[in-house]
Amino acid sequence: MSAVTNPAAEWRRRCEAISDRADRAKDSPGAILVLFAAYAALPRSERPIVDAVLAEALESDDERDRFDALALVREYRIVSAAPSLERLAKQLKGAKSAGAPYELGKVKGILAELR
Repeated sequence: MSAVTNPAAEWRRRCEAISDRADRAKDSPGAILVLFAAYAALPRSERPIVDAVLAEALESDDERDRFDALALVREYRIVSAAPSLERLAKQLKGAKSAGAPYELGKVKGILAELR
């Protein structure tokens, strides 16, 4: 990705396109590898902006957005996302969904890795 006028909007658009392609191909796990490559290709100057987008996604109601953000935060050790991870952990502790305990375990693991 080259320098763009609005890196946050461009990242959101790119993630949506990657996820949509993966869904159509019935290859959701493959999207993570493409997202990793897209993040790795970001200019250093855009990473803090995209890191903020990822931190925001961690607090999203959309499980797919959170899943992708968790994977990127873990892979690239995005320490600036720790406050969002802590808020997500608190939210998941009180959640009633079947997947909440699993996601909480993942969040706690990432937080431990970032410390």
